[in-house]
Amino acid sequence: MEGETDKTVETTPQNLEEPPEEQSIPNPGGSTDQRSVEEKLADPSISKTQQKKLLRRQAQFEQRKEKKKDMKVARKDEVARRRTEAEKEFQALPEELKEARIAQRKVTIDARKSDAAAKKQRQQLAFENGQKLVIDLEFHDLMLEKERKSLMSQLMYCYAANNRAAEPCRLVLTGLDGPMGELYHAIPGSQHWQVDAASKDYIEHFADTKDQLVYLTADSTNEITELSKDKVYIIGGIVDHNRYKNLTLDKANKQGIAHARLPIGADLKMMTSKVLTVNQVVEIVLNYLDTKDWHEALVKAIPKRKRGAEEDDDANEDTNKAEDNADKEADADEKATSSDDKADEKAADVDAADNKKADEPSHEPAAKVAKVAKEESTDEC
Repeated sequence: MEGETDKTVETTPQNLEEPPEEQSIPNPGGSTDQRSVEEKLADPSISKTQQKKLLRRQAQFEQRKEKKKDMKVARKDEVARRRTEAEKEFQALPEELKEARIAQRKVTIDARKSDAAAKKQRQQLAFENGQKLVIDLEFHDLMLEKERKSLMSQLMYCYAANNRAAEPCRLVLTGLDGPMGELYHAIPGSQHWQVDAASKDYIEHFADTKDQLVYLTADSTNEITELSKDKVYIIGGIVDHNRYKNLTLDKANKQGIAHARLPIGADLKMMTSKVLTVNQVVEIVLNYLDTKDWHEALVKAIPKRKRGAEEDDDANEDTNKAEDNADKEADADEKATSSDDKADEKAADVDAADNKKADEPSHEPAAKVAKVAKEESTDEC
């Protein structure tokens, strides 16, 4: 499925530095000039305006690079400062609290280790026998520099979502033999990713099971109803802002492989195009593997701004009913509280009247009062 830039994916990996040779001038048709800055400046066909633009971009790149270094140093200093303060605070605690905190920390560390081991086991099982999900990275020459960076960011989201999933997939990245491979390997930690990273294309990678390949594309007329463990589903790894119509569909037809689209029209009404980002498609597949419910899988992965208002109403129907019931209960409680308040007020009025009566001065003759007081004094003796 062709990907498009999503505003929710604004940040690129902070440590994914842009190599100088990627400072390129877009050419007509969406392709890019892959020469280095020095080679471009030496080209006599480059105008002075383009030379100034190249130098300005190079200067901006160097500034961003220095800023990232400074931010990294500042983060390290902040971590060290907090660690020092925490250590001072810990040393000032009584011995009982120190022992309790150490025991609690041990419990937390053990729980994290257990979760990490379970996650690693899930990933291993998925890599061996999980649903195969391919991301086709053979569209490098059709994307601009910022679009390629956006795609790398989406790949990071895909890997993170697969790690969190209750039933992860076997992620396969194909077409990493060229510039896309360089960008992928520049992602910090990518060498430790538990994915099937292939330099060749998916046709070669799955040569023995070509008849099981299914390209997921929004332009297909074949609507998928369920996912089959035997099938290998392919997602188009491209960010093109819908410049290329039927790109992945035409590729699938040319290669003679099956194609299908997600049941977005049947299970979800969209306010915008049905073309989704790469990470959104991956999340939909992961959600479906977990729930076996397309509607729930789509609602969880697609942002509200892309869904119709009716879908939001349907998704929140149970919530609205619960809120109505809560309002009714609140009204009943309010009435009961009001009745109790009135009873309390009435009781308070009675108490106030009694207190007032008790505080009023007596009109009995002073001699009679003195006589009663004398009798009481006699009785006590």
